[in-house]
Amino acid sequence: MTRLQHVSVLKARSVRQVDLRWSEANVWAVSDPVVRVSVVVPTHDRVERMVRLLNALAVQDIGELFEVVVADDRSGDDTVDRLRARPPAPAFRLVILPSEVNTGPAGARNRGWRSARGELIAFVDDDCVPDPGWLANLVAGLDAADIAVGRTRPPDDQLHLIGPFSSYLDIGHNRTFSTCNIAYRRPVLQELGGFDAATFVWPNGEDTDLGLRSVKAGFRDRYVPEALVWHDVVPSDFRPHLRRMRRLEGIVALVSRHPEARGNLGGGVFLRSVDKAVLLAWAAALGLLLRPRRATRACAVVAGVLYVWQFDRAHYRARSRGEWATAVPLGFVADSWAVMIMIRSSARHRTLLL
Repeated sequence: MTRLQHVSVLKARSVRQVDLRWSEANVWAVSDPVVRVSVVVPTHDRVERMVRLLNALAVQDIGELFEVVVADDRSGDDTVDRLRARPPAPAFRLVILPSEVNTGPAGARNRGWRSARGELIAFVDDDCVPDPGWLANLVAGLDAADIAVGRTRPPDDQLHLIGPFSSYLDIGHNRTFSTCNIAYRRPVLQELGGFDAATFVWPNGEDTDLGLRSVKAGFRDRYVPEALVWHDVVPSDFRPHLRRMRRLEGIVALVSRHPEARGNLGGGVFLRSVDKAVLLAWAAALGLLLRPRRATRACAVVAGVLYVWQFDRAHYRARSRGEWATAVPLGFVADSWAVMIMIRSSARHRTLLL
């Protein structure tokens, strides 16, 4: 039986009426355990967003009972207790997987899909809100493919939050296989072992790695733009932005394993043009320190102007002149930290990417 025939047989099976009960373990106990579709969500200290996501999943209409597996990654808030106290939702069976250790999103997703009962595994993140037709469209996309990738956009009412240190997603299928909006057939995950949580310690690149490994193994992917997810905008805040720089190591690990991914990142040694400007500024500062002459001072000025120009190209636009004046020096600190991380990661993974 082919993969497509196997899924077709599963889809043809009727799901009988089930008797839903709320168990002490806070897992739906069902008289008929047949669940064809599972939604896996990793979460950590985002209980309000997790509740919002469950509300959005409660209005998904796929014509059958599905399962939501919440893999809590050792949250320090009351996520587990709040979700356990949540009233049952008729649309889905809820499974909560607490963890005694923090493994990161990749490890949490692995725990989630391995515990799920469905043959079709959808992934979404806790800072997302899927459209009501999201899950049905992803499932339909798997009728003729092994991987279905949806469309991800920032909410219109959050666009005003975008500033120099913001982060947001506005993507279709750009070969990143982002786990905020994707579905796999279970055989894909089983054959490839899921996400590589050991290599991708920081949450960046592990989803692209799995997608690329899947395609190389002969599995077929399909873009389903009708499967729409709204992904929260991360507001412009310097300290969280600085912490996010650690995630760049995942990009180096990705390029080390999949050299062809370098083309999607710009195709050269440098991940961002602003990194070149940072290195030139470092060189000019060193020259100014060692030989403070007119020529070295001029070079330092040129390097500074070049960085400002590249800063404007690499970062989102400032919302005021005051914000811009503050963001440029802070941006140089963050970009310098990013370059140091890339240098160290390049040495660790034996792949030059700055």
